[in-house]
Amino acid sequence: MAKYAPLLIILACIAVYANTLTNDFISDDIDTFIKNPPTQPLVSYLLNPINFLNAFNYSFGKLNPVSYHLINLGLHILCCLLVYCFLRRLFTPLASTWGALIFSVHPIHTEAVTWISGRPYLVICLASLTVYLLYCRSLEATRTPRQRRAYYCCALSIFAYFLISQYSFFALTPLLLIASDVGFEKIKSRWRYWLPFIVIVAVRLTMLNNVFSSRVASVAIDTQEKITNPLFCAAYSILTHAGLLLWPQRLSFYQDQPSLFLIPAQRWGLILLIIFALTLTRTFRRSRRLFLAFSLFLIFLAPTFSPAPISSLIAERYLYIPSIGLCVVVGIISEAGRKQNRIAARAVILCLALIFLLFAARAITRNTDWKNTLIFWEKTVAASPRSPSAHNNLAGVYQRQGDIARAIKELESALSLNPSHAKAQNNLGFLYNQIGRYDEAIDVLNKALAINPYLGESYFNLAVAYLRKGECSAAWPAARRAEELQYELPTEFRRALKGCGK
Repeated sequence: MAKYAPLLIILACIAVYANTLTNDFISDDIDTFIKNPPTQPLVSYLLNPINFLNAFNYSFGKLNPVSYHLINLGLHILCCLLVYCFLRRLFTPLASTWGALIFSVHPIHTEAVTWISGRPYLVICLASLTVYLLYCRSLEATRTPRQRRAYYCCALSIFAYFLISQYSFFALTPLLLIASDVGFEKIKSRWRYWLPFIVIVAVRLTMLNNVFSSRVASVAIDTQEKITNPLFCAAYSILTHAGLLLWPQRLSFYQDQPSLFLIPAQRWGLILLIIFALTLTRTFRRSRRLFLAFSLFLIFLAPTFSPAPISSLIAERYLYIPSIGLCVVVGIISEAGRKQNRIAARAVILCLALIFLLFAARAITRNTDWKNTLIFWEKTVAASPRSPSAHNNLAGVYQRQGDIARAIKELESALSLNPSHAKAQNNLGFLYNQIGRYDEAIDVLNKALAINPYLGESYFNLAVAYLRKGECSAAWPAARRAEELQYELPTEFRRALKGCGK
């Protein structure tokens, strides 16, 4: 089996993700690829690897989603092969094969692989593992000094290049290098090799003040998350992500968080977080490989612990790199089984084979949830009925299909869950305008603007409501405010507004 590891890994990836090739563009894909295709020359995207890859994809695939899914599948295959190389530094070929196979079919990865807009997480994983493997090779005693310098310079150059645009999760890569060296007690001989990576990160972060502020404001509005205590965030993020990794049954684009704001839940979460920290300390003394597994899991989830919302608190795509920690655990279990008697070894193999098949089946099933926009949002609402954003997005699908009644029902459900959801208020006002309920439209649009006074679309919808009611004196200020917020007024609306008079 281990002899054919790369082939088995490739075949596993193809078998699980072949049914994604006919899937449509979903959610952010529409804004990224359909509404704003990368039409500039390829050379203009050279400093942004993700945009360069998207532009390259568009140059030969145009708006055919098959080509985009093929690229994502290819990236996933490369990541799986690098995971195998990563595991080979820790385990025998057989144990590494099992770990990489579990990674290749784990259903938690469908959001990163099946969703075209999940591509950045594939690229980040590819770059992070490449940097790590080159870094490790640069410090091998069997290499000549010239080879070691070449490997190290390559690792540093790749890291600096990708950090230009991928500064969030990718900026944590040096912590992986440090955790690996600390875990295997190589601090004294290697600490100075960490410094150039740390300096590059520090320089890059000093350039992100405005970007960071706008990111925090954007995420806060989109996610509506209220918890700011990093301990509570860490407890909830670690426990929820670990649960999804170990039991990937209820997968959803939006994970419900009903218990996050309950004080008892927070206390239990903190208790479990303390237990986790003590376990991590113990593993450092007892098992270096297990320490590395836990470190991997924690390092690349760290942005979700932030008191300022720089990312969503929970997302399946965030687990793409942290799931390698589970693969390390699989490798440990596989080797432990082989060291026991023959019966125990066979039992371990059977268990791993069963997990592989169950994960593969779940991933194939999950891929069908991403078939098209309607199926995707209906499945998301079914899996996360307490998510106002899921109801809001499903309403958008119904509205585009002309089913206004169902769209309004979904928006009302969203607002019953979160009355402060400005986008849902705006969308409901838009639909009220369509069916002539102008007074109700004005009411909900004013609520939307009270929540977020920078929604140019809400000012436009408000101007439409006033215009159709014949209240020109109110329509003009709303239209001017929409323009001030860079919202482009349709030509027909401008003509109607001029006809209305000031």
